Amino acid sequence: MRAADPFGHENMGEVVEVGSGVEKVRVGDRVVLPFNISCGFCKNCERGLTNYCLTTQPDPSTAGAAYGFAAMDPYGGGQAELLRVPFGDHNALRLGADAEEKENDYVMLSDIFPPATTPPRWPA
Repeated sequence: MRAADPFGHENMGEVVEVGSGVEKVRVGDRVVLPFNISCGFCKNCERGLTNYCLTTQPDPSTAGAAYGFAAMDPYGGGQAELLRVPFGDHNALRLGADAEEKENDYVMLSDIFPPATTPPRWPA
């Protein structure tokens, strides 16, 4: 990592702005983000292998991108005042009305716990 790179991949917060390509997520929504960043439409994402997204990694010899991990440029971590979320409709998981009350539970969705309880999906 470089000295100025923000850390963190446990990203959760309130949406303060959306881009023109975002249709489902709205300003004011509380969201949690998976630590891996994926497009939702490449062949790996369509197979459920979002950690090997072919679109979000600019280096063609490498698949996958994540917040706050060294060598997974150009994405910094989420421990920042503001965070840009690529492919917002796919990556921002909208939370329910109890989001503030249960934020300590919901933040676990952003890290390793979901894969630990879900069997892997391998290509056929």
